[in-house]
Amino acid sequence: MRERPVVFCVEGTLPIAYNASLRMHWAKRRELARDFAWLIKASITKEDINILKAWRDLGHKLHISMEVYTQQLYDDDNLVSLGKIPLDAMKSMQWIKDDGPKFVKFDATEKLGAKRVIFTIRPLPLQGES
Repeated sequence: MRERPVVFCVEGTLPIAYNASLRMHWAKRRELARDFAWLIKASITKEDINILKAWRDLGHKLHISMEVYTQQLYDDDNLVSLGKIPLDAMKSMQWIKDDGPKFVKFDATEKLGAKRVIFTIRPLPLQGES
């Protein structure tokens, strides 16, 4: 199995936070989610997509880390909520089986800087592996 994680970066924009999405029309929210999903797909190699699908098919739970660079820091709830759109996109593109805790361990960190999101995805050991 591949040792190194899958890493890719979406530059210039961030997914919308849950609180912000509650205040917008559903069609606008769907459009923003679709646009971010396209940015994710454009930011990753075909080889890495195939690695993600192989890990999914082998039954690995995945650790997905999202490192957010932003001009203004978020509170903890909103920071974690930024992961909803990317995780939903990964699920709809069938890179991951599901975005629930049985299949994904998710965390998010943030730093001040130019807007971008770096995703790092690695498989967690299967039961019985060390």
